[in-house]
Amino acid sequence: MPEEEIMAFLKRRQGTLEGVVVSGGEPTLQEDLVRFMADIKALGYKIKLDTNGTRPEVLKELIDKKLVDFIAMDLKAPLTKYAAITGVEANSTVIRQSIDLIRQSGLEYQFRTTYDKEVLDDNDIAAISAAVEGKNYKVQECLPVAKEKATLKVMHEEL
Repeated sequence: MPEEEIMAFLKRRQGTLEGVVVSGGEPTLQEDLVRFMADIKALGYKIKLDTNGTRPEVLKELIDKKLVDFIAMDLKAPLTKYAAITGVEANSTVIRQSIDLIRQSGLEYQFRTTYDKEVLDDNDIAAISAAVEGKNYKVQECLPVAKEKATLKVMHEEL
């Protein structure tokens, strides 16, 4: 959806809606995120940001400029297993920086993990909880995939 349409919608809904959730993919990858969120803030909306925490420098800028009111960060795995479980190289130091930045921001926040028992176990959940000192941490149970998706997963693994 073009940004102009989003902003026009938000202008029409001023006084009715209280906030906006900025999510994605990964919203901190968008080059114009800071400007976009500033435009939303200028309309008087509260903003919740959903992030994977891979760009702490962007989080810091948003926090410093008071462009975010709530941050929800997905933690996919224990820091020591991030690459193995996500399938992409992830710098655990960067993830740790984001965790610390969020916890020290003074903002409302939540850390969350989708618990897929095919890839995580109870020890992994305990390690993730310890990484955030158990504060504002939510575990979401993974819903079973549809039969077609399960078949595609098996076919993919066989390739």
